[in-house]
Amino acid sequence: MKSEKIFSGERKVLAAGIVVVLLANAAGLTLYILEKRSGDRENTEYLERREFGQGDYEEKLTVKSEKGNQDITVQVREKEYGEEEAEEIIEQVKEEMDALIRGENKSLNKVQHPLYLPDRSPDFPVNLSWSTDAPEILDWEGKIGDNAAEGGTGVKLTCDLSLGEAEGRWEKEVTVYPELVSHKIKLERKIQRAVDAQNPASGDKVKLPKEVDGTKVIFRKEQSGNGLLISLFGTLLGLLILPLYREKEKENERKKKAEMQADYPDIVSRILLFLQAGLTVHSAMEKIAKDYINTCRIYGRKRRPAYEELVETYREMEGGMAEVQAYERFGNRCDSPEYKVLSVLLVQNLKKGNRGVLALLERESAAAIEERKRKAKICGEQASAKLLGPMFIQLALVMALVMIPAFLSFY
Repeated sequence: MKSEKIFSGERKVLAAGIVVVLLANAAGLTLYILEKRSGDRENTEYLERREFGQGDYEEKLTVKSEKGNQDITVQVREKEYGEEEAEEIIEQVKEEMDALIRGENKSLNKVQHPLYLPDRSPDFPVNLSWSTDAPEILDWEGKIGDNAAEGGTGVKLTCDLSLGEAEGRWEKEVTVYPELVSHKIKLERKIQRAVDAQNPASGDKVKLPKEVDGTKVIFRKEQSGNGLLISLFGTLLGLLILPLYREKEKENERKKKAEMQADYPDIVSRILLFLQAGLTVHSAMEKIAKDYINTCRIYGRKRRPAYEELVETYREMEGGMAEVQAYERFGNRCDSPEYKVLSVLLVQNLKKGNRGVLALLERESAAAIEERKRKAKICGEQASAKLLGPMFIQLALVMALVMIPAFLSFY
């Protein structure tokens, strides 16, 4: 019995708790020793500045002196570029500007796709401000207008660069061609221009054009597709109702059998107790059925399938059915090996009397109690096994809460 208890749920929970404590203490002690050694071995002489534009930050330090240790906070300003260094960076950004802004275009001498004109250099903290001398052909966002000539239109693109106090300007003559877009996008743009041209912004309604480039067009609102979705989901739900109902019935049947098996030891013990007290089987069934009915009525006890079948058997006998037939029907209705055995024992009791049957009932009662203990043990082990998952998750969270801040402060 002692060897079996080693694998019990309580031992597993205790072992998991010990593992959590040991791992947490080992991790914390290791990090403490590493930080202690690092702090004793290395003195901090420099603090790194953040790059320009990343902002200031505060660093907590410990000052050691003859008067003792003091914890202080030092504010570290962000890096600032000198005038010459800033001008060099601006010149470097100018040299890389062509490759930066051309986007999908192979060259700025033939711009057929929108240009990429960012507000800031991706490699340096340099601010960029864009403008063009022909915004109707190429605007400051890099978008191509509709007025570009088929043979190309020259547009002067200007960018003002700034880094701190240093400033610079980049200029480039680019050749813009009509944008290469799909037929759908071209049509959308033409329709949008027609709508904006013939409808004032103050109107309540927007009239759609009847012709686009001399071609008659008809507009229809796009269907939402909700009807198709409703039909699809309705059909799917209708097909799933029967399987879901069957699965629900199977689950209810499993629960019913589990409850009947759980009540079996009590029923057998009570019948045996009444028979040993001198009552007949009919009187014992009557007593159990009436006690159950009164308990449900007075205390609102939850209905139990096994006792409901006993009540049904008692009512059948009160209605004039023979006891033998009533007990056989009881075993068939319960549809469980245990209750079929009980039904056979009750029938034997009617035919042979209490001689020999009481011993069989005692044996059956003892076996039912042992079976209940076995199932209770299995359920306990299953419950403890299910708890291992959340416990390991808690272990991981504890380790993360302990180690992550320690590593961050260490590095």
